[in-house]
Amino acid sequence: MATPRTKLPVGTDDLPEGDPTIDRILDAALELFAEVSVRKTTLEDIAKRAGVDRVTVYRRLGSKSEVVQHVMARESRRIFERIAQTASSFDDPDERVTRVFTEIVVSLRDHPLFNRMIRTEPEATLPKVTREAGDLLAMAVTFAAEHLVPEQPGPRDLDAQLARIEIVVRVIHSLVMTERAVVDLSTEKKLAAFARDYVAPIVNSPTR
Repeated sequence: MATPRTKLPVGTDDLPEGDPTIDRILDAALELFAEVSVRKTTLEDIAKRAGVDRVTVYRRLGSKSEVVQHVMARESRRIFERIAQTASSFDDPDERVTRVFTEIVVSLRDHPLFNRMIRTEPEATLPKVTREAGDLLAMAVTFAAEHLVPEQPGPRDLDAQLARIEIVVRVIHSLVMTERAVVDLSTEKKLAAFARDYVAPIVNSPTR
């Protein structure tokens, strides 16, 4: 069964779903951005890789900056939809948090476009994922609150719950941006153990 589209406040909601030409253009753009960088890729390059003309790219998706936004939005959506599916697969709260935490960190660490942009265009990319990332982090907190802690019986302190989830989101952000410190979290297995021992209790322990 298809995963429901997760509503995100970015990019592709205004694009028609299932349009093979748009999908082909976005696939081509993603490949080129990861291979040669966003800065060095032109609309002509994208059109050629997608097997269409430049006018088609512009009419369907807009300027190069708009293409970049649409690609980033689609990649964000793919990650969020995959995480939502993972979260829905586990009834045990601790296991749910462990799996979701681990999958998010691994997905972002290994993402070819994100890694390429950080490596080749740090001046443009780093501010957007650090000082200017407030809206992105807020979106992640809202999403995590919905999928990590589904409706529970009894009274809940929603402010405390959101605060706990923001702590976890900020930990994820830190681990993606800076992989190595004191604790070795370089592998998926080590990330999962860390999440099970230290992250799940933050989200799931009773509010004082």
